Amino acid sequence: MERYARRSLRAAGLIGAMIVISKIESIQSQINSIQFNQLPSLPASELSC
Repeated sequence: MERYARRSLRAAGLIGAMIVISKIESIQSQINSIQFNQLPSLPASELSC
């Protein structure tokens, strides 16, 4: 019984870590898009290399 509890705790910890990582990645992508929008606007000809 104790072994099963430890295993489920470990699985819950892994799931929690995956959720935290996915939230951090979504926040980072939001920050990147905000920074990209704040860049000085260049003509489209300069952007398309």
